[in-house]
Parts: sequence; C-alpha cells; structure tokens
Amino acid sequence: MLYDWKSNRQSTPMEKSHFKKNPGIRSPNINLTHLAILLVVALALLSPLLLPGFPQTHDGDQHFVRTAHFFHAVKEGNLLPSWAGTLNSGFGSPVFLYNWLLLYYLSIPFLLLNIPVVSTIKLLITASFFLSVLGFFLWVKFLYNSRSAFVASLFYLTSPYHLYNIYTRGAFGEVMALSLLPWLFFSISRQLFSGVFKYFLATTALLVMLILAHNPTALVAIPLLAAYSLVLSWKSREKTVHVFLTIPLALFLTAFFWLPAAVEMPYTKLPQAVASLYESHFLEADRFGTPQKATELTITTFPQLSPTKPFLLPLFRITYILFSLVSAVGIAQVAAATIAIFIVTKNRNNNQNRKVELFFIATFIIAFFLATSPSAPIWRLIPILPPLLYPWRLHGIASLAAALLSATLIRTPRKTRVALIALLAATAILLVTRALPAQKTFPTFTDASLVRSQESTDSTGVYLPRWAPALSDLPSQPPQDIAFVKDGKLETLLMERGVSRLRFRVKSKKATEIIVNTFFFPGWEGFIDRIPTQVSPSGQGNIAISIPEGETEVELRFTKTEIRKTAIAVTNLTLLALGIGVIFRVLSRVNNKKRLGAVLMLILTTILGSEAATRLVIGDSFATTCFKRDQILHHIPKLNGTCSYSDPHSSEAKVNVRFSSVGTRGEEITIPKPLDTYRILLLGDSTTAAINVNYEDAFGEKLERLLQLTFPNKTIEVVNAGVPSYSGLLEYLYLRERGLTLEPDLVITNFNSTDVHDDARYFHLANIAPDGTVLTVSEITPDTPLIKKLHWAIFNRSRLYGHHLQFWLIGLKDRLLPQKPLVQTTEKTEFGQYEADFLVALREDVRPNYQAIWHWPRKSLKLLHALTKKHNIPLVISLFPFPLQVNGREWISRERMGFELGKTYSTRDLEMMESLAKEEGIPVVNSVEAFRNSQEFPLFFPEDIHFTPAGHAVFAQTIATYLLEHRRQLGLPPTPQL
Repeated sequence: MLYDWKSNRQSTPMEKSHFKKNPGIRSPNINLTHLAILLVVALALLSPLLLPGFPQTHDGDQHFVRTAHFFHAVKEGNLLPSWAGTLNSGFGSPVFLYNWLLLYYLSIPFLLLNIPVVSTIKLLITASFFLSVLGFFLWVKFLYNSRSAFVASLFYLTSPYHLYNIYTRGAFGEVMALSLLPWLFFSISRQLFSGVFKYFLATTALLVMLILAHNPTALVAIPLLAAYSLVLSWKSREKTVHVFLTIPLALFLTAFFWLPAAVEMPYTKLPQAVASLYESHFLEADRFGTPQKATELTITTFPQLSPTKPFLLPLFRITYILFSLVSAVGIAQVAAATIAIFIVTKNRNNNQNRKVELFFIATFIIAFFLATSPSAPIWRLIPILPPLLYPWRLHGIASLAAALLSATLIRTPRKTRVALIALLAATAILLVTRALPAQKTFPTFTDASLVRSQESTDSTGVYLPRWAPALSDLPSQPPQDIAFVKDGKLETLLMERGVSRLRFRVKSKKATEIIVNTFFFPGWEGFIDRIPTQVSPSGQGNIAISIPEGETEVELRFTKTEIRKTAIAVTNLTLLALGIGVIFRVLSRVNNKKRLGAVLMLILTTILGSEAATRLVIGDSFATTCFKRDQILHHIPKLNGTCSYSDPHSSEAKVNVRFSSVGTRGEEITIPKPLDTYRILLLGDSTTAAINVNYEDAFGEKLERLLQLTFPNKTIEVVNAGVPSYSGLLEYLYLRERGLTLEPDLVITNFNSTDVHDDARYFHLANIAPDGTVLTVSEITPDTPLIKKLHWAIFNRSRLYGHHLQFWLIGLKDRLLPQKPLVQTTEKTEFGQYEADFLVALREDVRPNYQAIWHWPRKSLKLLHALTKKHNIPLVISLFPFPLQVNGREWISRERMGFELGKTYSTRDLEMMESLAKEEGIPVVNSVEAFRNSQEFPLFFPEDIHFTPAGHAVFAQTIATYLLEHRRQLGLPPTPQL
C-alpha cells in the first residue's frame, strides 16, 4: 500500500497488479532535498577517509597488499592472476583463486593513473557507499514513494554494520557486495514489473558483480533474491522465470572465478575452515569462544550466579545476543523493525506491499536467528551457510531488512508520526557515530611497501595449500636460499622472479631432488633447461623437482589447470551466446533502415571488441613490436627496439630481445671500426638472431668469447646481424645496403633448410632490374593489386586479422577456388608447395625434381659471393642441421609437421648447399657431425626447431675450430697467443 502525502490518504498506484505491462506508476518524483540530506549524512560518516592513511582494521592492510600484488601481476601480463608469488614469507599463495576480484579489477584504472593504492580503495569505498544509498532510495521509492524512501534510506545509511565493515573490519569486498544488493532488488522489481529486456541484462550484470565482489555474501544473497522474486510475482509466474534465468546466466559468466575455486578447494585448508569455523563465530561465541566458555565467563563475571541458579544463564545469554544485534544493526533500526512488525500484522487491508513487508520481517528474524548458536543444526544442514565462515555476516542482511521495514513508519498515526521518525532518526545518527574511528591519525602505506610486503594477508591460514604447514609455523622472514637439498650443499643463482614465475640456475655434484622455497599448488609446471619436468609437493609443502648432475637452469611457471581453462571457456562461450542473443533481440525490434544501421554498428562493435580482446589475450606479436616493414629489405628490426619473444606453441620461456641503433642484436657497434679490431659479421635468420635464448647464450656471443680467449692481444668482435625469416637473398641485400658500412673483416652466413622456402618466396616478391640486379624485396609495389595492399595494411595493424582471420580466409579460399599450378623454374618444372611448407627441403617426397627447388638458393649464393669478392671480404657458409637430422629424440613435436618421431633424417639439403658453395669456391663449415657426436641433450627445444643454449655452444665451437684452422686465409693472427 502506498501513501499519498498530498491527499494524506493511502493509495495504490499499482491498483490492479504490479505486473501489467503499462500500469502507469504515478508516485511523486524524486525529491532532490531528500537526496541532498542523505548525501550530507554520508559525507559526514565518510569524513575520516579524508585524513591521510587508513584506520587500523582487522583485514584492511591485507587487502591493500593484495590489491598492490594483483595490479603488479596484471602489469606482468597475467590478466587473470591466480598466484601471489611473494606472499606467505615468499612461499606464495593461491589467494586470488578464492578471494573476491571486483575491487581489484576496479582499482586498475586508478592505479594506472598512478593514484596510490590506499587512495584508490578510499575512492571505491566512497563510491560504493553513495551508490548503495542511491540504489536503496530508488528501490524503496519504487515500492512506496519518495518520502518513504527518504526515511528508509536514512535508517539504511546509519546502520552501524556498514561502518564496522569499513573502519573496524576492513571488509572492502563485503562493502561493495552490500552496496550492490539494493540495486539488485530494484532491478528485479523493475524487471518483474515492466518485463523490459534491459532490466534482464541489468539484473544479470549486477549478479555477476555481486559474485565477483564478495562470494560469501553472494551465497546468501542469491537465494534471498530468488525468494523475493517469488514473493513479488506470485501471480505472474512467467515473469519470474525471466528473473530466475539471470541466476544461471550470471553463474556461467562468472564460472572462470567460482568453478576452479570450488573444484580446487580440497587443495587448500579451506575445507577444514568451512566445516567448523562458523561454530566459534556465533554472536555469543564470537566473544567468548564457545557457548560453554560463555557460561563459565558469565559465572566468573557475576559470582552471584552459582551453578545452583542455572535458570538465569539463558537470560544473560539472550541479553548479550540482543545487545550484539542492536550494536551492529542499530537501536533505531531494530526499534523501527519491531514497530513495523506490529503495523504490518495489525493492518490486514489490501496492501500490495504487505507480502513484501512480511517477507522482510521473516528475513530479519531468520537472519537474526541464524547468527546465534541455537541455529547450529541448521548450519550443519544447509550447505550454503558454512562457507559464510562468520554467522555475524548476516548483520548485513538484517540491516537491509530493518531499513526497508522502517518505510512502514509512515503508516503510524499522524500525530505521532513526525515525532517518532525524528526521534528514531536522531538516535540512529547519534549512535552510528560510535562506529567512527576515535583516533585522528591513521597508519600510512606506500605503494612500494605494499608491493614488497611478504605477509600472509590471511590471518586464519585458510588459503594455504593443504600440503603447507600451519600459518604459525611459517618463518617471519623469507628464506635466503631459492632452493635446498636434504643432504649436501646447493649453489643457486636467481635469474628471474615474477608474480607467478621463478627461474634460476643451480649447480649440483650429483643428480638429486631439490626443494624450492615456494609452496606447491596445482598449476605449477617445471622445466629443466627448458624441458618439461614433473614437480610434486615435498614433505614441507614446497615444490620438489629432480635435477641432473652439473649446472642446469630451473624454471617454474604457474599456469592454468584444465579446470581453469574449462571455466574460462564456459565464461567465453556464455558471453558469446549472450552477445548473439542481444544482437538478435535488437534486430527484431527495428525497421529495415534502422536494422541495417544497427547491423553495421553491431558488426563494427564486434570487430573492435574482438580486436581489443585479442590484444588483451595475446598482446602485440613479436613481429609487430620488434620489426617493421621495409621497402628494400622486406622487414627490418626496429632500431633501438626492445621487445620479448615467447613462442605461443611451445614451452619456451620469454626472452628479452634488444636491437642496436644499426639493427644488430646486442651492444652498440663502433663506426668507424677501431684499428685493432677484427670484426666478424654474422648473417642468418632467427637461429642466428637467437631469439629463443638470452643473448649471452647465443652462439655469436659464445664464438666471440672463444676467439677472444685464443687471441687476447687482438680485439675480436662478432656482430650478430641475424633477422628472423631472413634467407640468402635478404642477407645479400642487407650486406649491400647496411652490412658493408659496419666494415666487417669476415662475413659468415648461416644456412639451414628453411632458407630454400624463404628464398623462393622472396625472389617472387623481388623487383629486379633488366640487367638482373635485385633492387628491392617488398610485399607492396606500385603494381600490387589493391586487395593485396589492403591485406597488408590490415595485417600490420590488426592483431585479430594477423593472428586469426587471415588463416581462416586462406583456408576458405583454398577450399572454394581451384588450385593453380605452383611456381615454375626456368625449365618449367613444378615442385612442392614451397609457399606453405617452410620445411620443403627436408621432405622425402618433393615432386617431381628435388634439384628444382635449389634454383633460388643458387642465385642468392652467387649474389652474396660476388658482393664480398668485390669488396675483398672473405665469405664463409656455415651449415647447421635441423633437430630431426641429428637424432630421433630431438624436437618431439615433429609429428605435427609430418615427420616420424624416433627417425633420423638425411642431410641431403645440407649436402646440396655445400655442393653449390664449393661450385662457387666458397669455404663451408658443416656442423652436422659435431651435433650428432655431442653428448649434450637436448640441443634443440622439444617443441621448436631452434637451438637450446647447449646447441648454441656446439655450433659456436664448430665455427671457432674452423676459423682457427683457416686463420691465415681469413686474416686472423697467424699463431694464437695463448
């Protein structure tokens, strides 16, 4: 029943039903004076947040630390952080798998603007507090009117529990969750009343935010919201179904968060806490420990209560329970709820809101009862209650119910109404100030100290892995050693430590199992010299991993388990389905002209959204961040460019790559060259550039060190000009256009089978003068068709197209269009599909003439030799094998490319190149035997064709041996000075 202030009578704007399509509510407009008063009261209650620092709370400082660590993890590229690597004294914690995420994600934009963590949390708390009151006001106004909403909102605003959460508990996630509840009640009311699709989306979005804001609150709030929907729409079941659909939809959208947490909960100490923690946190037990302890302390406090008068003990206990309830919900609020019970039960007239009021009376009583120890059997019976952990969390529900019921005060007799409301409101405002912090100065926190903090951020230890010791047994300071062994000494050297990644070198005199000072948890993957290795929990809960004898590199990465991947897929598929549903809904409600515009707008929005999502998930590619298109050399490194490489299809670690001001990898090159320097210029592709390993592990750097040790009185300088996807033709152009300016004394070009494929492709892109001079190699020329120009323009700018759509379009073209004859040589001989198969030279079934594919490598070799002869620079061709040509164990992913595992393939490609080089009179270094005879394993990455550091060492030693044997011809000192 609504109250009309103008006519001083009860009225029913929704006379026939809440749920007719257009009933036409005519309640008064929002009174801005009411909102202004509420705003002033809210500002007064939040005024302590204007002071520097933050009050000392139970958990607030822990959430500051988590926010800082979460943001640090996101900056490292972990868009969905799961592991906090430096918490728990450096042993790590899976806290982000279980702790609420909404506050952390909302803080990111502010932190990106360099707003401090504490200030960011204050801003978000303030916004949540204001929005909570506004949402409550709109909801109550929808049910009653503006003045009733003002009275109820004032009681809601002054409920002490909200301030306890901020200033005493520091429960910021619960603050945000409780601020969303009024909006959810309002959205559900509007959805049931109007049936408008936008309220369906709003309810779903709010439920998603509630689950991410504070999962314990969501466990109780979702059944409460469902019950509210049933009560409000008892005679309109079809609209209730729409509300109930929002619940599974929100659960599917948040599956990435709650599903892994639920499935992997047994791997933490949470199950123990969930099973019994609530028993010691009922209203009376929270202070005394247990009901039995409460009895003992009560008798101690009141000696006149002897065991012979046990009948008085329940009276004292009930008094304490009521005092605890009143102190959290508020005296005025409890009084208003009590008065409301009499008003509602007494007035049995046709009141459309009576069933809502009865519902919240029941909610208030049930929430109060469930916070006390007599409800323990119910907690054991209902599975959604124990995860709340603390029964007094139901004070938030009780506060909301009491505030809503205070709207019924408007139905008290007119003579006493104003005095009663004024008295209760004054009492509420006066008493809520007791929840404000008494001190005027607060502890301060700097972002740097928060990031460096290594505390547990978990006072109960429930988020610890189940293999870990108790929280009290953890050391107060992080251990100094990265890892240790049970017997003997271990030498370790830290190379990299991130939020969810650890890399270090370790030296051991024997093969053994080492214990890493990081807690084990599902998701940890181990790598020994980049080879996947099993990890397991040790007796202390740390990560245990077996290492071989000697010096090895150990890497640990916290990755997504199968359930986490599945949960993310569920969220993505649900989001996609929801997006498609929204599109069809929009299109079905517009005319043809508007429909065309809507389609175009939706397509554009989808493309832009997909592009943004692709960039967030995969980031910028190595090719776009480190290289750029060139009109002569096809592509070149970005001068002074710094980027990182990580093959998405392999288990390789991320490697930082830096190019100098002249495009060479490594340090700057002195030009002109110093007189006492012997400079070797390395040409080649990604293997030469060594993009998979740190520069000190590359064969170019190792070669320089070997030669420098041999010739200590001569400065030996090896310049690495390798560029991924280069081959003989581009190496010739590079040497002609740029390499000669570096004044090399020797040029070494490194060849492998991929150069056959690349040379063929680049020669067909080349602009060749009538006299045979190769002018440029570029994807775009003045004669390039417009469609191809458009392709490259989009390819260079769009990650979505470059990583996904172009391959789908190529596959579609191959299926729809007839295949044209492949490129032919001058003798009109067809050969294998070189454009798509970069390993064509390794195939045993190249058709029909294996010799034909060497047409272009022969031409590039002649160009290189002619250029170096012209400038009197020695040229050496160094040949290195593919992993499958070394043994049958290397490159275990070879089967994806059509090669057999366990088989060693022939080296006829290298023999062919050696033959061509000797025809030209070019000296050749063939490293096949050195690789086959090496005792090291692996020499290549298991899922990649590139060298491991051990492979680089073999290749460097092979080249160094050859150079020493032919030092006179190459201009090196005739006799090594040892």
